[in-house]
Parts: sequence; C-alpha cells; structure tokens
Amino acid sequence: MSVYLPSTLSVAALVFAYWLTACIWGYCVTKFSLHWARTLAWTTLVVGVLAIHVLLLNEPAGFRMLALISIALLNMKTVVVVESRASGMTSLKFMDWAGFSMGWVGMRPSLFANRAQHQIAGGNQLIKKGIHRFLIGIGFFVSARLGYTLAVGRWLTASLLMVGLSFMMHFGVFNVLAGVWRKSGVRTESVFHAPLLSQSLSEFWAKRWNLAFSEMTSIGVYRPLAAKVGRPAALFAAFLMSGLLHEMAITIPVKSGFGLPLAYFAIHGFLVFIERVLASREIQVTGVWGRVWTFFWVLVPLPLLFHKPFVNGVVLPMIGA
Repeated sequence: MSVYLPSTLSVAALVFAYWLTACIWGYCVTKFSLHWARTLAWTTLVVGVLAIHVLLLNEPAGFRMLALISIALLNMKTVVVVESRASGMTSLKFMDWAGFSMGWVGMRPSLFANRAQHQIAGGNQLIKKGIHRFLIGIGFFVSARLGYTLAVGRWLTASLLMVGLSFMMHFGVFNVLAGVWRKSGVRTESVFHAPLLSQSLSEFWAKRWNLAFSEMTSIGVYRPLAAKVGRPAALFAAFLMSGLLHEMAITIPVKSGFGLPLAYFAIHGFLVFIERVLASREIQVTGVWGRVWTFFWVLVPLPLLFHKPFVNGVVLPMIGA
C-alpha cells in the first residue's frame, strides 16, 4: 500500500491545497461569459493535469494516480457546468457547486441547480444497496489476497482485485453517495445500471457503464462538437477524450504503456460507430448474441486498458503484492 502514500506530509498538504484552490477557481470560471468560460475551463484542465504531473513526478505511482484523477475530474466539473450553462441551465450557487464538484461523482450539474427542498424517495434503498455491494467487494479483495498467497497467478489475482474495487467503489460507495444526496433533495441515481444486461456496445457505454463518464463526454465533448463537425466525428472525439483521460489515470502514473488505453477507446469508438450505421439500416444483433458481441469487445482488448505496468505498479500493490 506504500505506493498510495505520498513521500511526505507536506506533499499531501500541497496537493490538498491545490485541489481546494482549483475548486474555488472552477466556480469563478463558471461565472465568466461563455466564450471565456469555455477557454478557461479547458485551459485549467490541461494546466492542472500537467502541474500535478510535474509536481508529483517522483512520487509513488498510486498516489500520483489518485491526485491526477481527483484534479482532472474536478476540472471536468467546470467544463460540464459551463456547457450546461450554454444549454440554458441556471448558474449554480457556491454551496451547490461545492456539493457537485467535491461530493458527487456524476456529471449532470442540473441535478444540483434544480435541487428540491425535500427528500427524494429511494435514498435509503440506494444506501443499503451500496453497503451490500461494498461488502461483496471486500469478499473479492480477501479472495485476491488468498489467491496471491496460493500463487494462482498475477493476472487472476489482479482480476479479482479490480472486480472487488469496482464493487466497493462503483457499486458500493457511489450508490451510498447517491442515496445520501437523494435524502438531501438532489435527484441523483446509481451511475451503473446493470451493465451485464447490455446487448450492444452503444448500450453499454451510453446507458449502463459509468454514466458519470458518459455524461461528462456527452456534455463536455459530444454535444458542443456535434453541430460543428457532425455526429460521427463528435462521437469518435468523445471516445478519444475518454482514452486520453484514461491515459492520464492509468499510463502516466506508472510512466509506461503510453497509447494503449487510447487504443482501447479508439477501437470502441469505431465499433460503436459501426453499430449505429448498421442500426440505421435496421441491422441489429440483440439477445444472447448481442451480449456475446458486447462482452467480447469489452473483455478481450482489456489488457490494452489495464496493461502490465499498471497492474504491477498500481493494482497488485493494493494487497502488498
């Protein structure tokens, strides 16, 4: 676990101070005129990621990953608020901005702009569901540790760890957060909707897997570009943006494997485009074969996304491997 700890407390304090400053600056950016707000939002994203990268160049890989992800997602919050304003959303008050930017993983600021004065039903159910999924994730972690002890193989151990982490965070903590916000009047929902039921890659990425990410690329990239360059180019640009963000989160921390996560999302962008072309001609594969198609392409190229340097440098150290 030492790869997730900063070398000194002063480094941790510096990153935290930078993060708080970025939050306040992001709120200020959302108040500028649309042209300047867009320019500043994207500039802040690029400069913020580069600054953290340089600042933490010699820090452990896991800590670098967490810092880069937190800064990038915080800066992307600014981007989606600016683009939502361009679509007619009212400006967020500072406390709603703080809740949206620092206390929620989703990328739909309109939920906080239209916050209700009463609880939204379903909060308790989401919290219970999240706790249940979190406990399942712990079970996967224990299994991974046992598997590593029994020398079942590094890739199987890493797979168990990543599934466990997904259960703990994606299906656990995120659901608890959604439930808490619903009890506070914000109509948040689970950001993962039964991904195993997906019958196409389009459905998987747009409606079921990590809706926070699809919201982010849709609001921040696809919608602004679609009217200018057309939907196919905007769709591919959104997938390339996903690839670049995963390069930042996966490749940069371990300083190896450059281009592999980008290739994974480029492949999926092309395949989703093909699906949409076929659908426009009323050619679709659904049911069991649709799921086979979907999860073949999700899983088979997965070593491009979670490449060996990342697995060895960030994943396996979670259990001291």
